[in-house]
Amino acid sequence: MRRGQGFLFVLPWLIGFVLWSAGPLLASALLSLTHWDLLSPPRFVGAAHYARLLHDPLVRTALANSLYLTLLGVPLSLTLALALALGLHGVAASRAHLLRTVLYLPSQLPAAASAVLWLWIFNPDYGIANRLLGLVGVSPSLWLLSPVTAKPTLILIGFWGVGTGVLLLAAGLAAIPLDVLEAARLDGARGWAHLRHIVLPLLSPVLLFNLVVGVVATMQAGFTQVYVMTDGGPDNSTLTLPLYMFRVGWRDFHMGYAAAIAWLFVAVLLVLVAAAFLLTRRYVHYEVGGR
Repeated sequence: MRRGQGFLFVLPWLIGFVLWSAGPLLASALLSLTHWDLLSPPRFVGAAHYARLLHDPLVRTALANSLYLTLLGVPLSLTLALALALGLHGVAASRAHLLRTVLYLPSQLPAAASAVLWLWIFNPDYGIANRLLGLVGVSPSLWLLSPVTAKPTLILIGFWGVGTGVLLLAAGLAAIPLDVLEAARLDGARGWAHLRHIVLPLLSPVLLFNLVVGVVATMQAGFTQVYVMTDGGPDNSTLTLPLYMFRVGWRDFHMGYAAAIAWLFVAVLLVLVAAAFLLTRRYVHYEVGGR
């Protein structure tokens, strides 16, 4: 009786999972084995699309750009979030709430709207970024219009959404037992030693969570903002896997090959997340159950 009731409770979620997650995943896997242009019936081609991935120069370019934005941008964003959370930890509660709100609100703005805002800020002709550089005597930059500075500019723009990580890290800092911190201070732990040997180990589960979420979000964010601001240019310097998948599927109407690119994206994402867990396993400490 109870099993039947439990099944009824999870049935709505199960139906949604089959219809909107598992079903589309299976369909895309089958689609990647066919050639389909949306106008004629799908034609089975086997693993031809996956073989094509190995020789497509745009796939290599898009993969390299996605990895660049992720492997460089996520650690920098995590470091900034940690620094801001540590700074807020010593602020009075009344002001800390206001500062957390100010930091969090930008991450809730629609991605397309914020992309338009950043296009105005980094416009080489009338953008505020070059005006600020001129005030300190620095020559103006092309920002998103140069293959050299386009990807670093996207990483800089990514700091706009750091507020969510700040809130999570601030909550993790607040959860650290005060008696542990006091005992460390009595033992002489100060400054960097206190941060490295006491605070960071106790905060490591939250740091790992932010790292994994940041990797997933950055890999996926390679479409909306890049599509609005650069459309993969200049010279494909900001072309990412999600954007290339969109081009192949909805511009060239090669849905089978686009599905193969999507599964390459999934495989790369799984590798990155697994690497994050494996490389940080010895450094992450939990209160229950050890490492």
